[in-house]
Amino acid sequence: MPLPPDILEVFDREVRRQPGILAPEYQRDFAGGVRRTVGPFPLAAHNWIDFFESSNRSDIGAAIDEQVEFYDSIGYSFRWKIYSHDQSSDFEDVLLDRGFKPGEVCSLMLLDAAEFPLNFPEDAEYRRLTDPDSLAEDLQPICQRVWGDGTAEFVESLRAEMKGMGDSMRIYVADTDGTTAGCGLIRYTEGKKFGGLFAGATVPEKRNRGIYRGMVSARVDDANQHGCPYLYTEASDMSRPILEYLGFEPAATLNNFVHEATS
Repeated sequence: MPLPPDILEVFDREVRRQPGILAPEYQRDFAGGVRRTVGPFPLAAHNWIDFFESSNRSDIGAAIDEQVEFYDSIGYSFRWKIYSHDQSSDFEDVLLDRGFKPGEVCSLMLLDAAEFPLNFPEDAEYRRLTDPDSLAEDLQPICQRVWGDGTAEFVESLRAEMKGMGDSMRIYVADTDGTTAGCGLIRYTEGKKFGGLFAGATVPEKRNRGIYRGMVSARVDDANQHGCPYLYTEASDMSRPILEYLGFEPAATLNNFVHEATS
């Protein structure tokens, strides 16, 4: 069954304009048409703008300058997320003119959770992590193997999120051959139709065995039990083909433009 024709409008309204609290350490506000997130760490991965409602070029420039001034004042890098269905055609040029650097390009992928056929590999076990204080032992090693150095802050932010937000964020891992081989998380916002899939990954030596597909299935199953009808994810070039094969629909392109904090 195809997704509703107004699904991007619903996504913008529920996820971009009025998202829930990510974690106690993340400050999120919506003012002057700008939706801003300020995280607990100065890296751009933890700080971003993902909605601006004006398409007027002078308004765009003023809004960008205001956010640059704000983040520079606290010494934080940040990224401005531009979706291909946003109204302004020259927003990216204005960002580049102000010194932003092009970052990762992703695909916004959407899914009707009820239509997804669950499929788990027979030789893997999927379990939900429920103890925030166990993440250093249960999650940190696989994050390190998949993404390398710099994941300790990410895992620490998830620990704080689990402690502060309870069931609104759920982490799953996949175990096979006596080791943890995959991970992924899902976030919900109370009263909203969308849940978000993030940080889905499999260690290199265990790929092409259906573990990633099973990790998607574990979280889709969670969403169905939670009563969340739609899921979204920001897919890299590596994950987009398999997600599309599994039934996710590409809905928009997402460009990240990064401003590094001034010293």
